[in-house]
Amino acid sequence: MIAGNKRGLIFSVLTAGFTSITIQIILLREFLVIFNGNELVYGIILANWMLLTGVGSYLGRRKHTLTHPHRLILLIQLLMAILPVIITFLLYYMRGQLFMPGKMLSVIEVFYISFLLLLPFCLISGILFTLLCTALSEEDGKNRIGSVYGLESIGSMAGGALFNFVLVYYLDSFQSLAIVMAINLVAALGTSFTLKGNWKYATLALAGLLVFTMGHFDPGSRVLHYLFPDQQVLQQRETPYGKLVVTRTGDQLNVYGNGVVLFTTNDVARVEESVHYAMVQRHDPKNVLLIGGGMTGMLDEIRKYAVERVDYVEINPWLVNTEEEFFGPVGDSSVRVHIQDARSFVHQTKGNYDAILINLPEPSTALFNRYYSTEFFKALKDKLADSGIICTGLASTANYMSGEALKTNSVLYNSLRSVFPHVIMIPGGRNFYLASDSALTCRIAEKIDQLGIGTVFVNRFYLNDELVCARGEQAIGTLDIGAGVNRDFKPVAYYHQLRLWLSYFHTGITVPLIIVLVILILSVAGLNPVSQGLFSGGFTSASVEFILIIAFQIIYGYVYQVTGVIIMTFMAGLALGSLRVYRWLPRKDIRSFTLILLTFAVLCILLPFIVKGIAIIQEKIFLVHSFFILLILAFSVLAGVQFKISSLLSTQQPGKLAGRLYAADLAGSAFGALLMAAFLLPLLGIDWSCLILGAMNLLAAMNIYLRRGYNTSTPTG
Repeated sequence: MIAGNKRGLIFSVLTAGFTSITIQIILLREFLVIFNGNELVYGIILANWMLLTGVGSYLGRRKHTLTHPHRLILLIQLLMAILPVIITFLLYYMRGQLFMPGKMLSVIEVFYISFLLLLPFCLISGILFTLLCTALSEEDGKNRIGSVYGLESIGSMAGGALFNFVLVYYLDSFQSLAIVMAINLVAALGTSFTLKGNWKYATLALAGLLVFTMGHFDPGSRVLHYLFPDQQVLQQRETPYGKLVVTRTGDQLNVYGNGVVLFTTNDVARVEESVHYAMVQRHDPKNVLLIGGGMTGMLDEIRKYAVERVDYVEINPWLVNTEEEFFGPVGDSSVRVHIQDARSFVHQTKGNYDAILINLPEPSTALFNRYYSTEFFKALKDKLADSGIICTGLASTANYMSGEALKTNSVLYNSLRSVFPHVIMIPGGRNFYLASDSALTCRIAEKIDQLGIGTVFVNRFYLNDELVCARGEQAIGTLDIGAGVNRDFKPVAYYHQLRLWLSYFHTGITVPLIIVLVILILSVAGLNPVSQGLFSGGFTSASVEFILIIAFQIIYGYVYQVTGVIIMTFMAGLALGSLRVYRWLPRKDIRSFTLILLTFAVLCILLPFIVKGIAIIQEKIFLVHSFFILLILAFSVLAGVQFKISSLLSTQQPGKLAGRLYAADLAGSAFGALLMAAFLLPLLGIDWSCLILGAMNLLAAMNIYLRRGYNTSTPTG
């Protein structure tokens, strides 16, 4: 029986952790391609994942009712090998068959599609955790819940490392899924050889069939035709920054990033507006910084001014490679291409620029919000020459400005005005905002004529200067000066952009928030004090992990590998806490559990001061990196110790206890990821968000103290 094979059990636990994190990363990337997601979409999918896995672990408590539980472990391992491929294929198929091409999916559609597709995999993944806790505990004759939790974390760390540093660079999603499938088939074969009967032969036959099927079909190419109907798919690339796809429609090339159109080859008017509105403002500009947009043709328009140097900054090297493959070389004697995060480049460059042109997506995510903050605008101002100008923008509101769009535009205008004395807005294909220390003009057509610049659309034949000026002044006159400014650690532009996105589906942010809070309260109310404390710990850990990733990006710019390191460090801390550190505690009782909650509370309250202090010394790179690693380890080790102690506080049967504790931990993590990413941080900022986390842990500790006489072995919750 499998219970007599400890090595096989340990390998199964490691494989389960490896599979869970790898499939989670792959499916989240694929879901974001289909749903064109922001942090709210990401949070919904991640919350569904964790809640369903928690439900599965709770259902696994009923192991004692099964006649052959070890056969169930084998069946689950086989399903975990097969289901991710089916889920990914169905995701693309449903997108192509059930929804019109280009249709934006609502929050409700995102919820139920991700819920239905993730349901089978997450349920069996949760059940498997509980079954493995039971099996390993039976093997050793004592409670091994904490050990399984730690070993699973080690597997997750290995899976995250393999994907972030190897698979994403060399394989597409289905090829990566094939690797995960093979590892699960090996684990299943190991399990089958411990069972009596013909299970090993059946497992070998199924494994051979799956390997043959994956080796002779190319599902990665097939599914793209569901996503891009009536388009010729010329190229697809998996990159650390998402999926790049190049298609052809007639004589037009389209480049997509994560399912969103990055640019097309025939959008001449948009390209001219993005360049000439700013460039005509200054006589004889020599040095230009272009942040994004090189592939759209903006470089060709900039060259019309006989500039001496253009620094073109693009974070995704695969995007530049794609441009060179389809449109020829990007750089030349005057253009220098920098593969780097824009904020990181601005921080490091010594150049002074006559014009800085920003061509990036709206602040629809916490990542992009960093390019619309007062801190970023101040950094840009320091790199401008005398009378230098910057140009940025938002989606056009030429025909109608809704209340949500008004707030976003107001925040951007206020943020620019807090840094520059002169700011104007020119409505066009976007709402273009120009900012400078010197006077600006909206008479674009007149300036184009004076300079003799050859253009197709930005000229007196298409632009009426009086009308352009009147529309810009009227738009600025409607803006809300009291809307506040956008800051790195209080991303209100992102919050208002999120509200704008929700308004497309006639959904406000209040209703989803109330629904989430009601579900949260109902979930917590049914838990006993220890499970409530575990819920609080999971909520805190997931929230802090998100805050620290965003904080690092704000300080140093977006670095994909560092994000992966933070996640892996978090997994390492969970393993370290649950397998080793807990042994150092003099007491492993309810008092220690309560002390961990109080420590969480103190750390959360101090976190904003620590992060802002780190930002001040950002020049000391080694020291700052060390601080971030220590912060991640502090929270994750505490979370690992907390889970281990919680597993020792009850005399319940290990399977029942594991299901209850793991469900509480995952539920807390689910709500933490969703609420922090989509609501708390953008609405309240880091200070109040961390204060709420601290208060929640204090309340959880107080609840345990007030109910210190309760029986920890009770099955309640």
